[in-house]
Amino acid sequence: MPYLEMSSRSAKGLPSCALLCSDDCWYLKYEDDGSGSGTCDLYKLRDTRDTNLKFVNISNTYKKVEPSARKYIGITRIYSWQVAQDNCERFGGKLAAAETTSQLNAIRAIPVSQWLWLGARRNESGWFWLSGVAMDTTPAYNAEGGCLYLYEGNKIDAGCEGGHYSVCELQF
Repeated sequence: MPYLEMSSRSAKGLPSCALLCSDDCWYLKYEDDGSGSGTCDLYKLRDTRDTNLKFVNISNTYKKVEPSARKYIGITRIYSWQVAQDNCERFGGKLAAAETTSQLNAIRAIPVSQWLWLGARRNESGWFWLSGVAMDTTPAYNAEGGCLYLYEGNKIDAGCEGGHYSVCELQF
């Protein structure tokens, strides 16, 4: 029978909490106490019979989807593109880029929402990820917007002022 095992630790910010999430950690939840520190709840999947379990989104929880130096954190608050990017920078990261198929699949696996801001913008030369790398494809729907979001797995362009959930990418 599957179950989640939870342990709580103290952490100084969401990035510190994410660092506590080891390879067998599936979700984390961080609650800031207002002083820059807070409680980091780490959830580990425990089941000896089934290794392909599916999860539903729980408010204010985050799923670790890639056990590498790159961590993705789903943000369950609605922001404009710039506020979402500023929020990611506060955590020491940036809006997530889907420069490769594996990165796109990792972002798609985050159970936050169907609507997720991504770290890409359009300028007069075309579409670019925040890293400066040019996008290899144009968004699926060309609505003449300057910001990019993911909807049902497709990259969509839109105006930057609308509100969506977001995914932060942190490098460790």
